[in-house]
Amino acid sequence: MSILESEDGKDPRLSKRVIEILKNLVHETEVKGTGDVVPHGALLRGESLDPLFVRNRATLKGGELLVQVHSNTTLWDLKREVSQVLDLAPKYLQLSLSSGASLSELRDIDNGKTMKALGLRGGEILTAQKLSIEEHIANAPLIGSDGELTAPAVRIFSEWFDMFCDKDGAFTKESAAHFI
Repeated sequence: MSILESEDGKDPRLSKRVIEILKNLVHETEVKGTGDVVPHGALLRGESLDPLFVRNRATLKGGELLVQVHSNTTLWDLKREVSQVLDLAPKYLQLSLSSGASLSELRDIDNGKTMKALGLRGGEILTAQKLSIEEHIANAPLIGSDGELTAPAVRIFSEWFDMFCDKDGAFTKESAAHFI
């Protein structure tokens, strides 16, 4: 590659920088899932593995989940399934493999790998934990200069009401408890 060569020959600093950029590119594309792009080996379902046990440390419910996977299920697909059951977004879920008394994280860079590629055969115990991701959410006024709720505030409160009201359209004590 001519990009890796300087006028005097190869420049190792430039080579290292290009490799570092490529690593970062791969990492960023894998972190948010694979966008339903699967490895060539995962096009077929693969063999059915023994269910994975997932310890729920992500929510207050606790307990364990049994997840049926195939050898060609990707880590992203597993995260998506588990996060859906735990009512979390996949980006807030960290899965770790329990091996004895220690936990080894299943890294975001491995999201595109299959269970077979990760060395999982089924029957393993995984631990699901909620990640605390700091996100900057800008402050916005709730009340306008006229003393009324702003349009965005009305929209958000209406969405919350619709999401948590009971089937009769009322916001009961139970609805409030679900909201909290």
